Amino acid sequence: RAEVFNEHSIICRNVGLYEKSLDSAQRAVELDEGEPYKITLARSLLIFDEYERASSILREISSTTEVGILALKLLMRASFEFGDIETLAWSLDLLKRYNAWSPKVQAFENSLEKVVSRGSGEPFETFSIDLIEIASDMLENEELEGSTIDNLRYIVETGGFNPTTLNEGKIDIIPYISSILSEMKGQFLRIEKELNRIAIAFHGSSETLASLRILLRLYEYFYLDGDFEIEEFLDEVIPEIGDLNWYFARNVVRKIENMGSEMESILDDASHDHPKKLLDFVIDLIVLSTFKSKFKSIEQLNDIEDPKLRRTLQNLLSVSDENIQR
Repeated sequence: RAEVFNEHSIICRNVGLYEKSLDSAQRAVELDEGEPYKITLARSLLIFDEYERASSILREISSTTEVGILALKLLMRASFEFGDIETLAWSLDLLKRYNAWSPKVQAFENSLEKVVSRGSGEPFETFSIDLIEIASDMLENEELEGSTIDNLRYIVETGGFNPTTLNEGKIDIIPYISSILSEMKGQFLRIEKELNRIAIAFHGSSETLASLRILLRLYEYFYLDGDFEIEEFLDEVIPEIGDLNWYFARNVVRKIENMGSEMESILDDASHDHPKKLLDFVIDLIVLSTFKSKFKSIEQLNDIEDPKLRRTLQNLLSVSDENIQR
């Protein structure tokens, strides 16, 4: 029964039912104190800003096992976001001692000064998104497809989302959301709730949910301004989006594995293959992100003819410490 409650918690969290998610996670741990169930509980607690309780759980189960390393990495991200310098340093030290170092972990260590500069115990300011404001702004300023326009008008008129509208994932929302990522100021965990609300309200599609989760994880890499290794990124994000849409996650991996590694050929494909399906758009976004250090010194982004893909990459690059020449 604990496994059932745990799976129910994950499903509820992914579709925005956070109170139910937390309740199921707590019931799972009451029945079985297994480490995977405790990680699920910690994730739910972090959404409600219950950092002290979540960090205590994650500290307890941190170890050299696969689940223990996952707990350490989640603790690393949470302590960064909530301004807990001591715990961040502790988790980084253990990851190094447990031979779990990676470019992503190195980026967190390099960003320690960002936590120090705002003061120990000072979390990033909570960021919330006004759906009506976003919908109104998009209707006024964005080039949109018909079904997206209908959904946005419904949001503006009712303040909620149309429960009868379940569409395939659309690209429209991706570049717009990327433009407001800089306002998140280092929120990697709590902002997940806001992005889920947007995906459900605008499209009601698991593809859109998965795509915005990928966008958030890309933002994390760009914000930390560390090296981007596609294998590490996929190892981290595929289990997450697999819970949202298994076929979408599988196809992301398959298509990326079949792509080349030369930037010029990838740029050429990205330039002459639009309009795209959401899957292809996300894959181009992930693969082109591997060249982010080169985009900071050359103007090759201008070679991408797809304006939505170009804009999304520009917005992601703008959140790093170095400026990109637009």
